[in-house]
Amino acid sequence: MCGRYRLARKKEILADSLRCGELRPLTRLEGRRVPERMDTCPIARRFIHHSFQKNANSIYTFIHFSASSTGQDSMADLQVREITGTDLVPTTFRLRYEVWSAETKLLPHIQKQGLIADAHEAHARHWAVLDGGELMAAARMCIHEVQEESPDASTFSRIRLSTPVATINRLVVRPSVRNVGLAKQLDECRILAARDSGAKCVAVTAAPTRFDALQRLGFRLAGDWIQPSFCESPAMHGMLLML
Repeated sequence: MCGRYRLARKKEILADSLRCGELRPLTRLEGRRVPERMDTCPIARRFIHHSFQKNANSIYTFIHFSASSTGQDSMADLQVREITGTDLVPTTFRLRYEVWSAETKLLPHIQKQGLIADAHEAHARHWAVLDGGELMAAARMCIHEVQEESPDASTFSRIRLSTPVATINRLVVRPSVRNVGLAKQLDECRILAARDSGAKCVAVTAAPTRFDALQRLGFRLAGDWIQPSFCESPAMHGMLLML
């Protein structure tokens, strides 16, 4: 199981919050910090019950209670699942392009391709977050016996990593579902998969906006700054987690 959250307050809070037309700041779910405001998420007045449980099909589900314009509660599921070897994997390449092209300047050859992919896609394991049939977020993880063959290997060129080394990268989340914990769940899924695969450490190149979240998972800054292979900015820094 990649992580488990339980409701810290009873459903009366949800009803009260919806009646007031706003979300109240829940403080903690099982000892984990919950954002006090979710105004940045266009899914208006949505209260999130993190029911992160594994079912028989290895699908991890977030149950969302949302307020409709009529005041009636509706439910929609966000499913976090591994999609390795499925037809969904190529759709993650297009999602990366769609999201990142709106946030940074991609390199000319990437703009022509209309997708973001590299030579590691075929041997990587992939995860996705689905809302019904719509892809909302995705991420991947690779295992490497040789450090120099890993993505962004130059970041750690001055460090000898313990092998096998796992690398987690290509995390992408649609803006409409950010700040609800999806990135963290995808991180935890990949770390668990890396540990189960026998990796000795997990390496990642991350933008500064991700430093705090990764450090809370046990990563530390290591290696050097690197320019991503698909865009002009932002620069990313190496981070390392020992397993």
